[in-house]
Amino acid sequence: MLDTFPFIVCIKDKESRYITCNSAFDKLAGVASIEIMEGKTDDVYFPEDAKGYVEDDQEVLNSGFPKTLVERVRNSNGELHWAETYKSPFTVDGEVIGTMGYAPDITDKVKLHKEVVKK
Repeated sequence: MLDTFPFIVCIKDKESRYITCNSAFDKLAGVASIEIMEGKTDDVYFPEDAKGYVEDDQEVLNSGFPKTLVERVRNSNGELHWAETYKSPFTVDGEVIGTMGYAPDITDKVKLHKEVVKK
């Protein structure tokens, strides 16, 4: 079901380890399948930005409220992209087990905004 979304989607446990992601996320991270990512953390795939990603996960877990933010994401080739990320507590049977997030790529919107601001 997660692969039906055209943007990245992932679920992490309370320690910010990946439980599952969709194929768009696999492509971004440069891995062949989610099985490779399971149990790993952001610092393995996104070392420059991992600290901020984990801090956002912990904020969502501690507050119990979703969070939306614009953040940079580097793909496996080192190319900079921008994503509008939504993170929320992920609950199973009434218990928060981690976070769930999705992030459409808004790189083109950010570039357009920068061009408009320059003018």
